[in-house]
Amino acid sequence: MSDHDANKDHGSDQGARSMLVVLILASLVVGALWGLKLYGSLEDVRTWNATGLVLITLVFGYGLIAGAKAWLSGRTE
Repeated sequence: MSDHDANKDHGSDQGARSMLVVLILASLVVGALWGLKLYGSLEDVRTWNATGLVLITLVFGYGLIAGAKAWLSGRTE
C-alpha cells in the first residue's frame, strides 16, 4: 500500500512540475512576443492579436494535455 501511495505522489509531483515548466515557457513566449510588439516589429494590431491568440492557445493547450497525461499516468500506475 505504501508503494501505491508513493507512486501516486510521484505522479502528481511530476504533473505539477510539467505544468510549472509549461507556464514558464508560456510566460517566456508571451514576454518575447510583447517585446517584439513594443519594439515595433509587429505593426498590424489585428495580426498581433491573431498571432498572440493562436500561440497562447497552443501553449496552454499543450500544458493541459501534458498535465492530463501526467495525471492519468500517475493514476493508472
